[in-house]
Amino acid sequence: MHKTHIVWLIILTCFVIPALTVACGSATAVEDIPLGNEVAVKVKDGTVVRGKLVDVNPETLVLESPNTGRHEAIRRTAVADVQQKKEEGRSLLGDLLADEPEYREVTIAAGTALPIELDGALASNASAVEDTVRATMRSRVVVNGVETIPAGSPVSGVVTQAVPSGAVKGRARLAFEFRHVKVGQEIYDIRTKPLVYRAKSTKQEDATKIGVGAAAGGIIGAIAGGKKGAAAGAAVGGSAGTALVLASSGDEVQLRSGTDLSVELASPLTVRVPKTASSALELGR
Repeated sequence: MHKTHIVWLIILTCFVIPALTVACGSATAVEDIPLGNEVAVKVKDGTVVRGKLVDVNPETLVLESPNTGRHEAIRRTAVADVQQKKEEGRSLLGDLLADEPEYREVTIAAGTALPIELDGALASNASAVEDTVRATMRSRVVVNGVETIPAGSPVSGVVTQAVPSGAVKGRARLAFEFRHVKVGQEIYDIRTKPLVYRAKSTKQEDATKIGVGAAAGGIIGAIAGGKKGAAAGAAVGGSAGTALVLASSGDEVQLRSGTDLSVELASPLTVRVPKTASSALELGR
């Protein structure tokens, strides 16, 4: 056998094969990761969920989101791999084997507006509390010239209130908020200011601003009958920033699939972007 072949055989036997074996077995060694450590869980559909490992049991792994502090349970049967965050630099062999680009973290400030479009219809008389609300980013979010959330990224949330006409003084109400955004293959927990819609009343005085408990910084707008989209209006004062919107005329609040919305982040969101995504300022432009 040629000496070069022998050298490569030794390298494969002593370094590469053991490294690959450890990597492949990391998903079954999650019990060996101390609770409280940062981990990345790769789900079988390719999604990567990052957070602090807070619980490990035979059925689920529980992670704490770095953005919102909420706990998320991931079924063990859906887990493809679990990697613990390394505090030290990667080894030369790890760099040679890695095929993923290097990333950095960019924070999107609280108060940033997310332009989204509903992927399904919602209605005060058809939706129910905890129903899933799905939407898509209409345009990208850029921070200091760096794209953080691309256009087309999926966004999801839940209905928090659905009151049909006649249930409360004849005024229908619909409220929802968004809790997750998928950027690339990673799902991030987010917290947005809730959107609250009330059906328009026939009484003139009902068109005045309406205070909502713990509501502030919201937007009063109007859904034009039969037309797509909601127009932004005057800001409502308060402390928590719920957006209150007067819906189209009629007995119920109805939002069609494709309705354009603008939701505001209630807390900062930190996402990972490739280091190659440099801003214009960093490039000296």
